[in-house]
Amino acid sequence: MQTLPELLQTMVQMEGSDLHITTNTPPQVRVHGHLTRLEGAALAPSETMQLAYSVLTDAQKKRFEETLELDFSFGIKGLARFRVNMFNQRGAVGAVYRLIPERIRSFQELSLPAVLATLGLVSAGIATGATTFQLAYMYGTSGPASGGTAVNLVGNQFDPGATVTIGGVSASASVTSSTRIGATTPGRNAGALYDVVVTNPGNPPAVLTKGWFADFLDVPQASPYHAPVETIIRDGITSGCGGGNYCPTSPVTRGQMAVFLLRAEHGSAYVPPPATGTIFGDVTVNTSFADWIEQLYAEGITGGCLGGSPPLYCPDSALTRGQMAVFLSKALGLHWAN
Repeated sequence: MQTLPELLQTMVQMEGSDLHITTNTPPQVRVHGHLTRLEGAALAPSETMQLAYSVLTDAQKKRFEETLELDFSFGIKGLARFRVNMFNQRGAVGAVYRLIPERIRSFQELSLPAVLATLGLVSAGIATGATTFQLAYMYGTSGPASGGTAVNLVGNQFDPGATVTIGGVSASASVTSSTRIGATTPGRNAGALYDVVVTNPGNPPAVLTKGWFADFLDVPQASPYHAPVETIIRDGITSGCGGGNYCPTSPVTRGQMAVFLLRAEHGSAYVPPPATGTIFGDVTVNTSFADWIEQLYAEGITGGCLGGSPPLYCPDSALTRGQMAVFLSKALGLHWAN
């Protein structure tokens, strides 16, 4: 596992604005408004705690353990300064590290129209301005489709009268400060992602695209498949089996899985090269999905189901959709922690 300074250095090199440290996912960096997973396995609760605590003083640790929330800033010599929000999410430590730029970039560097440079000038010739109204992130990102999950939204310039919607439905919300809103999720259709929107009265909204996932009816939070299933939903690999269900125990064949996996990796328009019929003893050029099965082998994703010369692939053997979620997540590097 990388150290926190190493992760922050990676964020700076990527020209990112925020580093997100939470359980069940690898560290993520926000670049131009979009979260990008870093390489490596998902973080376990003990690892997020180790990373977050690595820069705390004893007094800060004590305050966090008393309140389960902490805001502070710190710097790394030769790198940058960072503003931090630490929080407790479902019993685990999480944190977001925001880069504090050493200098304000010019309008030319930001590719902004020159006319904007004249806005906000006062008579003394000094430019003034305020932090941009935004919804930066939320903690508590999935829960029962029936609603009732408490979530916290973090951003800037929230008005006392700000409202929250999730998937276009009003959420019960309480603005606790200009940077925080506590909300309770409304009921939403199961197995889908929804935009989270904060609106200040009389102003355009701030949107966290696909910020909330309403759990599948048959994959609750306690399910061992919840983390990998949510991961592949967020990555656009599947949308479930219909009716708000994922059908984690329904079978698919290993041949079908080859198609699913390669389309997830390469896109829905992907077509693999023709099969040769020489890789597996039970896969000829006429076997269903043979092209996909051999390409799966060529990419090093599978070596088959049984060794030998040649090995066997077992194209008609069944996997459950839950097992497939695990296979997909591991094969595509979408790791999680149990």
